[in-house]
Amino acid sequence: MALDLALIVGISAPFRGPFKVDSSPVETMASEVQSGLYLPWVGPGDTLKTSANACKDDASACVRIGPDDPLQLAALLRLGSSDASGVDAYRGIELAIDYLDGTFDGLPGQLFNRDVAVWKLDDRCSAEGGRSGAGQLLNDELLIATIGTTCSGAAYQAAEPLFSEAGVLLVSAQNTAPVLTAKADEDSTYFRTAPNDLIQGAVVADFVGGDLGLDRIAVVSDGSVYSNELGTVFERKVGSYGVEMTKSFSVSPLSDFSALASEIIGEGFQGVYMPVNSPVCENLMDAIANAQGGNQLAVVTSDACVVTSSVSAANRVNAYGSGPDVTALAKNPFYESEYKPAYLSSYGKEPLSVWNTSAFDAANLVFDAIRRGAIVQSDGSLLLPRSALVDAMRVVDGYEGVSNRLACTPTGDCAQSATIGIFRAPAWPVGVAAQFARPVFSKTKTLTSVVRGR
Repeated sequence: MALDLALIVGISAPFRGPFKVDSSPVETMASEVQSGLYLPWVGPGDTLKTSANACKDDASACVRIGPDDPLQLAALLRLGSSDASGVDAYRGIELAIDYLDGTFDGLPGQLFNRDVAVWKLDDRCSAEGGRSGAGQLLNDELLIATIGTTCSGAAYQAAEPLFSEAGVLLVSAQNTAPVLTAKADEDSTYFRTAPNDLIQGAVVADFVGGDLGLDRIAVVSDGSVYSNELGTVFERKVGSYGVEMTKSFSVSPLSDFSALASEIIGEGFQGVYMPVNSPVCENLMDAIANAQGGNQLAVVTSDACVVTSSVSAANRVNAYGSGPDVTALAKNPFYESEYKPAYLSSYGKEPLSVWNTSAFDAANLVFDAIRRGAIVQSDGSLLLPRSALVDAMRVVDGYEGVSNRLACTPTGDCAQSATIGIFRAPAWPVGVAAQFARPVFSKTKTLTSVVRGR
């Protein structure tokens, strides 16, 4: 067991090269892991200590896992939609499980000599889907943690409060709405590896107001938390460029898209910013393409639309799409030499969205929380105090993930900066054109800087 724990430490460390055993006894390192003292990416003094006593008074506060039972996780993602962003995130989770043994070999690795089982549910990109999915998952007393949701609206006032009330860890790789981490809550169990849209909205404003130089801009919202918040951040920031006019339009999957496109063009807007979800994104771009004068309109959208299902529609208009600048990943040797080849080998094609690496990181942070919080019993069973898993996330400071360098704040934001790229269709960073995609604009901002700049 001691050797296993030492190897676990080696493969869980943020990718700094192969693990090498130093002169310290393996038994000492294993003891440090079990006591929560060996934390290579945790701030000084922020050690984690767990005790079986935490489970005696309140059985529901701990997960008890039998000697031969798997570790039960869940994925609450947008899995039923054609945009496939949730599917892409799930692939990141699968790759993280594959890498548990320190290599991408197409075979699931193990944690504490156990398989990792993942229960998949569709968040349906809605509050109803988030609540329903959370209710089903939380009925399982063996559930350790959940990775999700895909859509911010499925988390906000939906899945997130249910998980927090139950004390169960919820880590999202895709939620970006600022409201989800607007304030610290000591009872919250929610974290995210996706960057806060305060950053994306500011970068898009820099591009539209600066590089494109537009001063008459329409902003379209589909009514979701994600869309409303990102549009609001953009409008607030783009005003600093002397924009003469912005106007907000609301749309739904049942809207008359042709009429909306004609109205936007008819009112003399030079561009439209549409941070909307699929299929609204594709429907509106198709309508703009079919409208007289639509080819003169700059169409700017964001990460929820930068998915394989939208590429065809984006190619019909003068489209730009923002999101994490995945081309920056090429600077990461682990991504280039190991992760990307593993993705292509496993799935036979380029990523479906920009979120698989942040899901890989989210899964690895959950695995690390389990390593830090687990208490091995004499009979080989495990005790996992739920509060210890949350505490393990709260002290992450400097985790060198694939998608980003992560440090989790009390509000739940773990991405303290982000490089946001603007890609012009057809060279979007998803699907068949991904290998040729290069951003026409890219900027790195810190969360602190955009918060101060409100």
